[in-house]
Amino acid sequence: MLNLLIGPVSQLASTWLEGKVEKTKANAKAQVAEAQSRAVIAEKVATGDIDWEKSAIDATASSWKDEVALIALLAPAMGAFIWPEKVQAGFDITEYRTAADLALIEAHI
Repeated sequence: MLNLLIGPVSQLASTWLEGKVEKTKANAKAQVAEAQSRAVIAEKVATGDIDWEKSAIDATASSWKDEVALIALLAPAMGAFIWPEKVQAGFDITEYRTAADLALIEAHI
């Protein structure tokens, strides 16, 4: 009777232990792969292959050029929802070439 209980319990314990060993092996492999990738990056930095990429990334980290361009491009679209008549008048100005036409537009604004 005791043998019937010991067999499944020992099998459960051995399965748990195997899982623990596999997990430890996987963690060790991950640490080795991370160390190797750091070594490769350090080697490329030492040879100068990656310096320009890092400096380009660092330069764009605090750059506002993209945000300013985005605001400039979205301003007419946002304004069209808030002040549709004024935005339309702004676009209408680009269609007319004479001073008389511009005077007519200004009179409507």
